[in-house]
Amino acid sequence: MTLKIKLFLAFILMLSNFAIAQDIKSDKCGNTDSEQDNQQLVLRGDHWGYGYDDLLDDLQIWSQSPYVKISSIGQSVQNREIWQLQITSKDTTTEKHTVFFHVRTHPGEVQSFWVANEIINLLLSEDSLAVKTREKCVYYIVPMYNPDGVELEYARQNANHVDLESNWYSENNIQPEVIALRNRFLELMDKKNPIEIALNLHSAYKCKRYFVAHHQNGTSYSYLQMEKRFITGVRNYFLDGIEPWNFNVTWSNGNPLKYPESWWWVNYGSNVLALTYEDGNCDEAGNFDITARAIVSGIADFLDIWGKTSTTINLESNPIVIYPNPAGNKLNIDFKANFNGKIIVFDSFGRKVLLKNINNLEKYTCDISYLKPGVYFLKTMNSKSNNTQMKTIRFVKK
Repeated sequence: MTLKIKLFLAFILMLSNFAIAQDIKSDKCGNTDSEQDNQQLVLRGDHWGYGYDDLLDDLQIWSQSPYVKISSIGQSVQNREIWQLQITSKDTTTEKHTVFFHVRTHPGEVQSFWVANEIINLLLSEDSLAVKTREKCVYYIVPMYNPDGVELEYARQNANHVDLESNWYSENNIQPEVIALRNRFLELMDKKNPIEIALNLHSAYKCKRYFVAHHQNGTSYSYLQMEKRFITGVRNYFLDGIEPWNFNVTWSNGNPLKYPESWWWVNYGSNVLALTYEDGNCDEAGNFDITARAIVSGIADFLDIWGKTSTTINLESNPIVIYPNPAGNKLNIDFKANFNGKIIVFDSFGRKVLLKNINNLEKYTCDISYLKPGVYFLKTMNSKSNNTQMKTIRFVKK
């Protein structure tokens, strides 16, 4: 290998690491602004207008519905219960889709609760959409994921002054709230009908309603298409209120490995659509009922509970999909059709670290546990068409 190529690859590695570092510094809800947080607290009142006691009162009301089961998924730092609602019809014989919401990770973002509140009200009603949704889906909703933060009036932290949103990959300081929610996810993913959609409700100072989409560089091409289809479907029910799918696209420099959506992608790939929704954290916030109906309607369409559409993803323009990326000890490669040829992995210095001959496979899983953490390059060589493709992989040991 020539010196020029080595220098080029080293430069790519440096840019990749720099870009990833920049992405990790960003906050999906916007930069912390204590002055603005305090202003919103004064404006909205104690606990930003909705505290833990208010939740306990509402749990009593919701529990009277025949469609609800209420339980705790665990305790917070200060031993407050983290409550969960399960909403579905009484019929347990029908195979159902599973949808999960968790809400108010950041206590100051109370608008996320008001959206969830309207979703709950809708799902418990006898509206035709609610009746059909309960028949075809099981909704799990955690309306106050960070009860200590709410009671202590911390804008974004729990009782240990930790932001739960970015605590999912902490090695020595993982919080009990994160453990409780992660364990609940794992429990439901082991069931016959695992979670298909996981929505994380927030609100941002941008004063816009939008979903945070994830670029294919941090997920995969097919996952990005899935996100676009879902977000566009929700927005069709509230065109004037919800921003287009590309309003906020993150992870263009790779998966930052800190959010719950990062955890979902690394562990379950495109089997679970995991997205953050941001409402407007501002005086102009409102229309929570319209927003809630749009989200539930979009979910119904995406899961095709009406039996009208096909959910097939077209991968024609990008036939090779790799995931998870960043990779753990395993790397999955999906081909558009049966693939015959070679896959080769190079390190950042151009050294060949893996070579495999693939014979008539649509999917292949590589063991890359022996590699050192870093950036690698995957090359596929199709023996039939003589086409080649290059992909960048970020490897992080588990």
